[in-house]
Amino acid sequence: MGRGYELGKAFTYNQFVVDCSMLQPPLGNLKVHVKGPERAAANLSIIDNENGTFMIQYKPTSPGTYIINVKIADTDIPGSPFQVRVTEFLSS
Repeated sequence: MGRGYELGKAFTYNQFVVDCSMLQPPLGNLKVHVKGPERAAANLSIIDNENGTFMIQYKPTSPGTYIINVKIADTDIPGSPFQVRVTEFLSS
């Protein structure tokens, strides 16, 4: 469902899915924050797939190490924060 929480490519959209479908009752809003190296930024979008999952897309503006925090009801999901190595090119 996307490796964008492990490895990313600069100047293009990277993505991964957060599955909240097993949460009963829903615990609150999903919040995602992407922090890049120094002054680097990342355009971010959260798409509700309307089945309990969310597509997270981000577009880093430069290579480097990014930190992605994913929270539900102000609580980190397992594995969050994620440290993502963003390169100019992804190797196969």
